Amino acid sequence: MHHIDLELFKYQLEFTQDILKAVRGTELQKKFDDRLRQIPRFPGLKLLHKLRHLNVLTASDYRNIMKIALFALDEIFEGNEITCKELCELYAKFSKMYIISRKEIYTEEDLKIFESAIIDWCIDFKKIFSPLSTTDCNFLKLHSWRYHAVPAIRKYGALNGLSTETYETLHKSYVKTPYRLSNRKDVMRQLVNAVKHKELTSSAKKVIHHKAKGFGKVLWELTLDNIDQKIKSLKKSENLPHLNFIEGLSQLISTLNTFLDTSSQESKSDEFYIKIYDSVHLEDRHILRMTGEFQDKEWFSNIAVTPAEDQEQYNSDEGTWYGKVLLLFKFFRGSFKEPYELALVHWFDIITEEPELYGCPQLYYTKEYNTIPIGSINQEVHIVPRFGKVNRYLLNKYMF
Repeated sequence: MHHIDLELFKYQLEFTQDILKAVRGTELQKKFDDRLRQIPRFPGLKLLHKLRHLNVLTASDYRNIMKIALFALDEIFEGNEITCKELCELYAKFSKMYIISRKEIYTEEDLKIFESAIIDWCIDFKKIFSPLSTTDCNFLKLHSWRYHAVPAIRKYGALNGLSTETYETLHKSYVKTPYRLSNRKDVMRQLVNAVKHKELTSSAKKVIHHKAKGFGKVLWELTLDNIDQKIKSLKKSENLPHLNFIEGLSQLISTLNTFLDTSSQESKSDEFYIKIYDSVHLEDRHILRMTGEFQDKEWFSNIAVTPAEDQEQYNSDEGTWYGKVLLLFKFFRGSFKEPYELALVHWFDIITEEPELYGCPQLYYTKEYNTIPIGSINQEVHIVPRFGKVNRYLLNKYMF
């Protein structure tokens, strides 16, 4: 596992940089760096800056680049012996192969699929990069991966059992984190107790909750009658807020009316008010965000929702719809003590002419908005805009 991180992917990334330089010098390399920085945020994803100027990249850095590199390369150049699409497909094949390599248990059928994926990637790797290498890409690591990875699994078990990533993660989870939670007195006893508690309560992690555990900072508190006035004041503000806020507020009344109709609730605007928040903490420890600026970048969570059986107005991806969260809010109904905990979502749909690109569903924004219960959200997903394309997006299937 270590040599696929620090050797095979390193080869692929370095040769890619050579191709970019051959096409248009350092200009294209800078463009690649810029695109990597523009990839939307996602929990657990570390975005690297000035990739070409980093002298040392760790295995963790390479794993982060694996997840997003093909989106930064998408149609980045034209008119070369190697097409940009071939290069992106190579990265997609690498990601699929890498995800299989991380499995902890294999059946014989899994191993056949894995071996086929390795062969497929190796053939394309040599085809694309051989002209760049005086050794015809006959690297020792490439040879060992092609001919010895699957036999090693059959003989010794899953590769992930020997993964550097595994042991880095275990060290952080069982040593670093408990130490930071300690008061530095009689540390060993505190570490042991923390680990015991972790092991005894680990089974609770298998239970998935989607309900809101807590809300972040209140941005606005409004009655429904004051929403139009709030939109006008925001547009006139010297510090114009993110356009997603204005877009969400503009759709709030109509989507709430639809929600109340389908929920069999009567709607009287003068009795209702809302509190809009910048984030929601879920019981499964994930956070949904709607932040115009989070560490110098916007962060509006993209989500996956499983629709009801009678809702078929969108093309689904294996029964799942995707959308962007524009507003997170509590909706209070006059004398009712318990508010609705809701999200206003702008929906994506799948492009029917080309449903997939590089193994990822290809999406576009519809004109449809809905207010949905936060508890109906399945998970957060990573949706990346296609650079140079209008209203074209790819769902990142490679967030291992």
